[in-house]
Amino acid sequence: MAQMEAIGKGVIALMDQWLKEGTIRDMLFKMNSPEFLDLSYQLYLQVFLPMVEGTNFAGADLVADWNKRNLRIFSNLHQIGCSPDDRVLVIFGQGHIPLLERIARDSPYFEVVDVLSYLR
Repeated sequence: MAQMEAIGKGVIALMDQWLKEGTIRDMLFKMNSPEFLDLSYQLYLQVFLPMVEGTNFAGADLVADWNKRNLRIFSNLHQIGCSPDDRVLVIFGQGHIPLLERIARDSPYFEVVDVLSYLR
């Protein structure tokens, strides 16, 4: 947890710097860059998943719950009842984006449009 806290403080400091040097749009662009999204995703795999002691799989359980949450978020999109011409803007915490994008890309019902094209 100390490692996660240190990483979190570093990320908050970086985002604070981005806001001081630019605009909210600039910060959102950087937060949605493939490199930054990958960093958020890797935290779950590198920090949480290895948390195991004997038969206590706390890290794996946390990551499983996180995956379950993402699947439920995506399932909620199916309840909207969109037509093929509809567009839906999905705004979620950065850690969710890599999995939600992957699920959407693998789904025959959705087409992912990169948010960066709107933030340029």
